[in-house]
Amino acid sequence: MKDIQKFARTMSSAPAAKVAKMEYDIQEKETPTELITEDEVHKDNKEHKNPVMSQEADKPCVHQHTQIMQPPTQFYRRELPDTCISFSSEEGKLVFRKALDAGHLNSYFSLASQFRTQEEPAYCGLSTLVMVLNALAVDPGRVWKGPWRWYHEDMLECCVPLQIIQEKGITLREFVCLAICNYLDVVTTYVDHSASLKDFREIVKELTQVDDKVLVCSYSRKTLKQTGAGHFSPIGAYEPERDLVLLMDVARFKYPPHWVSLPLLWEAMKTVDSETGSSRGYCIIKRNQTTEPMVLFRTSPHLSVTLKSEFPEGIRTFLKEWETWLNVTLSKAEEESQKSSFMDNAVFAFIRSLSVLGEDDALLSTQIDMSCAKALTQTHMCCVENLVEALSNTNLHKRVESITRATNASQEIRKIWMPAVMYNTNGKSSGCIHRDTFSDKLHDSAFLTALMFAWPYKEQNPVDGAVTRGDLLKKILHQELDSALHVLKNEIEQLSKLLKVVLKKYYHCQDCGCKTNVFK
Repeated sequence: MKDIQKFARTMSSAPAAKVAKMEYDIQEKETPTELITEDEVHKDNKEHKNPVMSQEADKPCVHQHTQIMQPPTQFYRRELPDTCISFSSEEGKLVFRKALDAGHLNSYFSLASQFRTQEEPAYCGLSTLVMVLNALAVDPGRVWKGPWRWYHEDMLECCVPLQIIQEKGITLREFVCLAICNYLDVVTTYVDHSASLKDFREIVKELTQVDDKVLVCSYSRKTLKQTGAGHFSPIGAYEPERDLVLLMDVARFKYPPHWVSLPLLWEAMKTVDSETGSSRGYCIIKRNQTTEPMVLFRTSPHLSVTLKSEFPEGIRTFLKEWETWLNVTLSKAEEESQKSSFMDNAVFAFIRSLSVLGEDDALLSTQIDMSCAKALTQTHMCCVENLVEALSNTNLHKRVESITRATNASQEIRKIWMPAVMYNTNGKSSGCIHRDTFSDKLHDSAFLTALMFAWPYKEQNPVDGAVTRGDLLKKILHQELDSALHVLKNEIEQLSKLLKVVLKKYYHCQDCGCKTNVFK
């Protein structure tokens, strides 16, 4: 009894903020916008009431003088709303049979063999991507446990830190970034005014007949009359007679797989994500058969899809100056006359643009702490050394080093990158032993060279046969890469894809067809 009273006094005197946090922590969530309302809690308490406890509820408490905390709100699944048909119901089985007869169930089997239940309340996007990666038989190139290479949520941290995902989930843009990082080709459509329901239906019909592509949808649960907000699910099947799609929901602790009307799902994708201000949408995903893991470079946290508003001021100024130089149109005569000195001019312009960066405005980082011996396997180390050597042998790198020495621009170039730090699963420093012998080989000029090679130079519409400086620079750099080693070409290609995803929000929304430019 004394222990109970002591516990009760402790809780009654706890700060209000601490108690509020405890109450919030027990609530389920999938995205940062999902909160359970008081009405929903009352409804679920009524629907999931324990019969024995309800009978005792009206009996007087023997120890009324002792303050006892109410048990935390808990849920065991939810009832599917009338907009959905449970996969395992008799009606669901009939729909499944018709979809099989119609030939729109081929995508189901590879997904079903890798069907997951998300491990965290906000992991719907992450677990959906793991399910897709394993269904498409993508080799992560990294060990999961023991000798086995296999995808798990803990391995998907190249674009967004896992601690942020656990708390807030991911947006569609971040989902695409993670997919590209892990050797997938992604075609994304935002369901705005330019998107077509008819086109979406044709894509569903096509992709449910194959097993080498997967269709993933980002949608609002509320439109389907489900609790929660934003959610990700792959489509596993299509039944054309009733126009139904099968959502293989990874939140299986909440809802089972279910069939929904395709037009209703379309409406759910049209909703605006409050995190991005853009509509939701869908991704056509397939395995990239030619790319391999990146071994060295990555974009920095300051040039990242995790930024919810705009880039830091120094980076925005850099982007404006660099793009202004690239967009200058050259006549045919100017193009011919500048070929001899064009690359030097381009390097000068890039370094001059870098001068506006602040000390904390790094553009690039590394995949792992490159001075950490414990974090690198011998194979990885060899790949990195081969990459750095191949990069240093390019004409671009030689020009960069020559101009850097001639102009004493080492301070500007040093701003371009920041070192990565390895952390273990507890979020603590791994206590690495430094390997200075390799650190000496990785110079600032390597990062500048890689960034110029990988920059997503925009395609321009030439007038009267004229081209821009960006067009000419892209052509020259691509010609040089054609003869480079595979390890360098693969690294640059992957880095360029990442930069396209990050900069798409700020330059040109190609997926939604808008002409938004952050500098206007």
